[in-house]
Amino acid sequence: MICRRFGFFKVSVPVLGVLLWSGLAGATSLGVFRWDGWNPSAGLSAWADDLAPSQFHDCSDPSNYRLPWFAVDNGLTVTIDGNRQGVVDAELQAAYDGHIDYFIYGYYADAPAYNYALNLHLSSPNRTFVKMAFWLQGWTHSGNDQNDFEQNVAPTLVNVMKDTAIYMYSGGRPIVFFYDNWIDSLPFDRNTELAWFRSYIQSQTGADPFFVGLQRYNDGSLFDGYSNYADKGVTGDIHNQYPYLSLAQVDAREWPSNTIPLITMNWDPYPRYLGNCPVYCGSNGYAAVMKGYTPPQPSELGQQVANAINWAQAHPRGADTVIMYSWNEYDEGGLGPGPSLCEGAPTPGNPGPRLQAIAAAH
Repeated sequence: MICRRFGFFKVSVPVLGVLLWSGLAGATSLGVFRWDGWNPSAGLSAWADDLAPSQFHDCSDPSNYRLPWFAVDNGLTVTIDGNRQGVVDAELQAAYDGHIDYFIYGYYADAPAYNYALNLHLSSPNRTFVKMAFWLQGWTHSGNDQNDFEQNVAPTLVNVMKDTAIYMYSGGRPIVFFYDNWIDSLPFDRNTELAWFRSYIQSQTGADPFFVGLQRYNDGSLFDGYSNYADKGVTGDIHNQYPYLSLAQVDAREWPSNTIPLITMNWDPYPRYLGNCPVYCGSNGYAAVMKGYTPPQPSELGQQVANAINWAQAHPRGADTVIMYSWNEYDEGGLGPGPSLCEGAPTPGNPGPRLQAIAAAH
């Protein structure tokens, strides 16, 4: 039995043909991105509509199945309502049992309907089971203008960061992730604004934040670390599914150029291709040009988690953490690590097969 938090263990795991040995169990934290577009009462039903075709909710076809345990399968339609306290409470319990250390929440100042899980996490009796971090994407999601960000949004985020029982710190530093389009869309000097945000966090928390640039930003003058949100591989036929191990190799090839290893658990945007044309189907539509991959078997996922942790421990570069895409990008990526509707709701101590595999590796 592997002890998550204390002691040493050894397990052999192949990484692109290389045999590695693990080190300190649990020393490296594991964070998972969330994207909470599953709020039909607030008008967010289009994403669930992408999963209405029967091929995405056929229990006999696990390679295409997408519905989480709390979904409702109506036959011709599906309902995915995550905006319920009981659902988020159960997710926090399952993530804890699966040895997930923190959720990385996308924050939407301009579209609070997407912040429901963040708010329910903060109000949950299980709120300290799993910590949280923020990732910012698209400047308009961070406020109407510079004044709005500095006077309203930043204080809201930093008030959460002050609570070290709930916010994720690494080496005494609160972690904040920035998607590349946050930087690209800034209507003013990005260096000045990032310096202001860093100084503001320092003044309010007493800690120097660890800023992580995602996707295209590995500029050491702007960020303390860098990684990706999702590794999509190379272009290919969206109608085909390639083996998960091919995607795992894409991730591993990126680790030397990033300071935080990413595990892309799933990537197959075919439901968005079908459901949201022409938005995702034009010449620039990512769902029209990116390969899709089969979801991992629990053992494959567990092995990739071990691989990433081994890499992080062998190549310490700032924040001692590994990140994963994704908890709930059901229509863009695939079924997350939590149980499917076919597998049934998680219960304390029984988070489902994928989270059990992660727990065994972490």
